[in-house]
Amino acid sequence: MTALLANNATSTLASAITDTDTTVVLATGDGASFPSPTGDGWFPLTLQNSSSLEIVRITARSGDSLQVVRAQEGTTAQAFSVGDSAELRFTEAVHSSYGQAADIALAVSDHAATNDHPLATTIAKGFLSAADKTKLDTVESGATADQTKADIDALKIDADTLDGIDSLGFDLAGDADTAVSDHVAETDPHTQYAGLDGGASANFASMPQVGGDPIVESGSNSNGQYTKFSDGTLICVSNGEKTFTFNSADELLHEWTYPTAFSTYLPSLSWAAASRDSLVGAPDIVQEINVSGSTTSRGLLRFWSSGGTGPFSPGDFCTGVLTAIGRWF
Repeated sequence: MTALLANNATSTLASAITDTDTTVVLATGDGASFPSPTGDGWFPLTLQNSSSLEIVRITARSGDSLQVVRAQEGTTAQAFSVGDSAELRFTEAVHSSYGQAADIALAVSDHAATNDHPLATTIAKGFLSAADKTKLDTVESGATADQTKADIDALKIDADTLDGIDSLGFDLAGDADTAVSDHVAETDPHTQYAGLDGGASANFASMPQVGGDPIVESGSNSNGQYTKFSDGTLICVSNGEKTFTFNSADELLHEWTYPTAFSTYLPSLSWAAASRDSLVGAPDIVQEINVSGSTTSRGLLRFWSSGGTGPFSPGDFCTGVLTAIGRWF
C-alpha cells in the first residue's frame, strides 16, 4: 500500500464524531490541502484535543469529507468535538512503508533504466563509463603519469598484472601466463628468441640483432628451431639429436622435416656427431646431403658405402644434431 504525504495539511473538525464513525468532515475548504488516495493509497491523520489523540488512516477523500480507518498505530478510537485538530503528520507507519528494501531496489532499478547522465569525455565532465572503469582497474598500485622505463622495470610487473589488458591490438589476457610459464620451463636457449613476425617488410623501431643482422622472426616446433634474418638468411637447427637408421646394407638414412620451409633453393646441411659407433671401421663411408627426394621443406641425409661393401646390418645407427642454412626469400 502506498503512503501519501502533503506539506502543511492541517484543519479542524467541522462536525463531532463518535468512537465508531468512519467519516470525518473537515472545516470548509481545508480538504484541498490533503492528498486524494486512490487504489491502495492512504495517508495518516492525527485527531487531537486537549487531553488525547488518535491516529486514523484515510483511504479516500471527497472535498472536505474523508473516509477513515480508526485506531491506527497503537492508538484507541474515541470521540472528538467540533474544532478539534485534524493534521497530516509523518508517522512510524509512513516511515516503514518508505523504508522497504523492495521499494528501494525498485527505485534504483528505475533510475538505472532511465538515467540520462552524460559520460565523461576528454573535454567534458561526466560520469565514468564501464569501459573506462575496466581500464582503471588494470592500472597497478603506485602508477604515475610520468613513470620512466626504469620506474616501470622496478615494479617487476608479472604476467598476472598484465591479464585483461587489451592495448594497441595486443590481447594479453591469459596469454601472458602461458608465455612466461613456457619460457621458464624451456631449457633449450634456441626457443627463447623473441617471436617477432613481419618478414622482409617488418617495421620495428628497434629489432634484436645477432652479429649485426636484425632478426625479423624466430620460433620453434616439434621439428626444431629457426631464425630468420633481415638479409634473407634462414637457419634451422634440429630439435635435439636425430637418428640415422638402417635402410640397406650400404646405407644409414635420416629424413628431417625443417621447422619452417626455405625458399626456392635447397639449403646447406651439416651434421654434428653424437654417436657414430656403427661408422667406425666401416670402409668407404661417405656422408651425402640433400639426397634425391629432398625439398625446401625436408632434407634427406645418408651415410653410405661408396665401395658397395655392405658394411651395415639391421640395428646399426648413428646420431647427431642437424643444421640447415639457406634463404627464406
